[in-house]
Amino acid sequence: MVLGKGINRMNTGTSGTRRSLSPDTRLKVWVRAGGRCVICNRYLLDGQLTGREATFGELAHIVGQTSSVGSPRGLDTMDLADRDDPDNLVLICDDEHDELDKTATRDFFSVELIKEFKRVHEERIRHVTAFSPDQTTVVLRMIGRLHGSAVEVDQNTTALAVITTSHRFPRFAMAYDRSSIEIDLRNIPGEACGSQEYYRMAKSLIDEVIEHKLTEGALKDQIKHLSVFAFARWPLLVYLGSRLDDTIPVDVYQRHRSNQMWEWPSDSSGMFAIQTPSAVTDTGDGVLILNISGTVQCARIPCELQNAPCFRMDWDDRSPSSDALSSRKALQDFEEVIRGLFAYIESSHGGIERLHTFAAIPMSAAVMLGKVLNPKINPHVILYDRTLSGYEPRLEVGQR
Repeated sequence: MVLGKGINRMNTGTSGTRRSLSPDTRLKVWVRAGGRCVICNRYLLDGQLTGREATFGELAHIVGQTSSVGSPRGLDTMDLADRDDPDNLVLICDDEHDELDKTATRDFFSVELIKEFKRVHEERIRHVTAFSPDQTTVVLRMIGRLHGSAVEVDQNTTALAVITTSHRFPRFAMAYDRSSIEIDLRNIPGEACGSQEYYRMAKSLIDEVIEHKLTEGALKDQIKHLSVFAFARWPLLVYLGSRLDDTIPVDVYQRHRSNQMWEWPSDSSGMFAIQTPSAVTDTGDGVLILNISGTVQCARIPCELQNAPCFRMDWDDRSPSSDALSSRKALQDFEEVIRGLFAYIESSHGGIERLHTFAAIPMSAAVMLGKVLNPKINPHVILYDRTLSGYEPRLEVGQR
C-alpha cells in the first residue's frame, strides 16, 4: 500500500505551495504510529463506513512547515530545515487535523502538548508490538561417546533441526560469555567400560555447565527456551534431564538411525503398554523396566531385585525399535505416559522408596525421563548400565 497519497494535507496559510514530504519520511511516521491516530488511536487503514482498506490518516506538522502567521504553530524557533523531519510530524485523523490547525481552536494545542501526544502514543506502540512470541531458542549440546563412538552435533546440524522442526531460531552465543552451552564428555576416560569413575566425572561436568551457564542465563533472563541435543550413555542423559529447569520450556531432539538426522521425521503418535504389579507392597525397593528401543534382559538383573515389584513399559506390544520415537508427538506421548506411571507408583505403591531402573530407550526419551522426575515426590531412582557381566548401578537421581 502506498502511504503517500492524501495523507500529508497541510494548511498552506498565506505562503502558497508547500514542500512535499518524501516517501521515506511518510513511511517512518506511519510505522512509528502503528497506523493509528496519535490522539484517538483509530486504525487509519479501514474505512469506518465501508470497512474498505484505504489511507484515512493525515500527517500534521507539530511546528508549522513555514515560519508565518498562517502556518499553525509556525512561529516557533525551530529551524526550517528540521520541520519536515519525522520527529515534527504526527499521524492523525482528518477531522482532528482540521481542529488541530483551525484558528479558532489552535490555542488549545501547543507544540509541547502535541509532542507529548506523539511521544506517549509512539512509545506505547513500540512497547506493545514488542510482545510477540519469542521464536529464539538457546541450544544445549551434550556430546559424549557411546561404546567408544562419538557423534558430532555441530551448529549447522542443530540450526537445521530447530528451524525446520520448531520454526525457532537458535542462539549459540550467550551474551554473558559469548560461548555455546556445550557439555563435552568425549575426553573423559573410562567410557568404553562405563566405569564408576567415568560416571562420577561426567556427572560433575554436567553439574558445572548447568550451574555456571544454564542457571546463570536463566537468572539473567537470557534463556527463555531451550533446545537439547544430547548423545551419551543413557544414565547421563537421564541425569541431564533431571538438571533442566522446569521454568524454561524445553524441546528435546533425537538423532535418528534411519537417516542420521536430528530433525523429527514424522508426526506419528507413540503407543505404550504398561504392566504393573497387582499387589500393593510396603517394600522399599521396586524395579522399572523400559523396553522401547531394545529389550532389557531380565535374567541379568541383580538377583536381589528379581522378586521386587516390577513396573514395565513396552513399545505398544510391538518389537522394540531403534527409531521407535520418530516424532515430537511420540516423545510427548512418552512423557505423558511416564508421568502417569510415576503418579500411579506414588498413589498405589507409596512404600517404594528406591526405584531400580533398567532401560533400552531412545536418547530423547532418556532426557525426558530425567526431566519428568520429581525428587520431592517420586522414589529415589537408581540408574543401571549394561556391562559384560550384567547390569551395574551407575547414577542416582533424586532423594526423598
